[in-house]
Amino acid sequence: MELDAFEKDALRELANMGVSHAASVLSDMTQKSISISVPNVDSIAIADFPKTVGADEDIVVGIFTHLYGDFDATLMLVFKEAYAYSMVDVLMGLDPGTTKVMDEMAISAIEEMGNIMSSAFSNALADFMELK
Repeated sequence: MELDAFEKDALRELANMGVSHAASVLSDMTQKSISISVPNVDSIAIADFPKTVGADEDIVVGIFTHLYGDFDATLMLVFKEAYAYSMVDVLMGLDPGTTKVMDEMAISAIEEMGNIMSSAFSNALADFMELK
């Protein structure tokens, strides 16, 4: 499905609203400043997704969430490996550079952060569009 310029712009604005809300929640939770950039919106085949997040040998950490209600959607948060480790350090109150592997505790922290961000994102969109 190809999106036209108007559709991409509308989705970008919705995504920006949701991401801004999620970043605000995460900032409140960690007591750290969280910076975001305007999200990129495009329509791609799922088979092409890996190419959009990096080279074949790049390691990324992803949180995949299904949204159900008045509309169904899939939300995916993807972080470069180094960013994920940094996020774990912030979430766990560790010194920067402490996390070097995604052990069970790190995975749990990332999953919880993903849950919080996904919820904040989808709630912001649902409130704006007056949907469940």
